[in-house]
Amino acid sequence: MKNLGVFFIFTILGIALILVYFSRSEVPAKTALVTTSTSSTQSQTSFDPSQPPKTSLKGQITTLTGLVKWQSRIATDSAVITSPQAVQQGEQLETGPKAKVNFAFSQVAQISMSENTIINLAQTLPVDLVFIQSKGVANYQKIGQDRVSIRSAHLLIEPESEVSVNMNEDQPIITVTATKGPVTIAFNDSDQISQVKTLKAGQTLIFNDTKLTAKIS
Repeated sequence: MKNLGVFFIFTILGIALILVYFSRSEVPAKTALVTTSTSSTQSQTSFDPSQPPKTSLKGQITTLTGLVKWQSRIATDSAVITSPQAVQQGEQLETGPKAKVNFAFSQVAQISMSENTIINLAQTLPVDLVFIQSKGVANYQKIGQDRVSIRSAHLLIEPESEVSVNMNEDQPIITVTATKGPVTIAFNDSDQISQVKTLKAGQTLIFNDTKLTAKIS
């Protein structure tokens, strides 16, 4: 009986040692599997934030006078520019006092910025260009079939031909004038109800960005 008891004790110890061995030997394999999977995922989702989408259109500054600032898509500050250059999605242009800048996207749109104006080139993908005007006065001319949209505070503006957008510096007033052709303007009123207005050539919409009201004249 004594020998039988010793036999059982050694048998149990042997099984325990085998389980410990296999449990430790499996850990590196699992770790390697996870590492490989993570590396594969990173390689699939890697991208360069300094570069715009490959399909985005590039524009070109044609003329500029006075103090003009340009900000790249990854910069935190603007830099002064003194000569024409290419512009692309994610960049921003700003004019100082008595300054002007004109830039264009070939066969798509031409934009003219007056003094003290800021425009962000939010999206320049084919078929749909989006500009964000946060300050000043600018004129947008659509010369192709691609859609051209302007975001100005609470307004979304889509010209069929040419439109002027004037943001008042002293009051929360935005004036939109259909220079040529119809212009569609959309916004949410104070009750969060979507409103859509259409301007004919020569008409002007005056929008109160605080009260969210519009008047056409």
